[in-house]
Amino acid sequence: MSENAFCEMLADDLRDVFFNPEEFGEVVTISRGDSAFQVRAMFDSPSMQGQSLGTDAKVISHQPRIFFSVAELPENKVEKGDIVTLSAKMPLHGAGNYEVVDFAEESDGMIVCHLHEVGCEL
Repeated sequence: MSENAFCEMLADDLRDVFFNPEEFGEVVTISRGDSAFQVRAMFDSPSMQGQSLGTDAKVISHQPRIFFSVAELPENKVEKGDIVTLSAKMPLHGAGNYEVVDFAEESDGMIVCHLHEVGCEL
């Protein structure tokens, strides 16, 4: 299999399964300044995990994240401070507003954003 064929299969799988609202994906709204865009994404809210502080004390960390295809994003990018609005997708998660606090563009054409939940007064 050629590298190009593998890349095409990966792009097809991402679009048809992972970003498909009938499967794992959903349509979310990204608000940037006075503009709002609807794009397909995959939201993930990892389980809370205790992290050792070197003593018997543990800290609980929880950092929701969202995955986008670069090709679907406005201007093919996200920006810190963008607000992502999710509708409820039960039983996976409730509705919410999240601010993009950091992101990484991966070599497979996806952008992974780390989010912080913000209030609903947007």
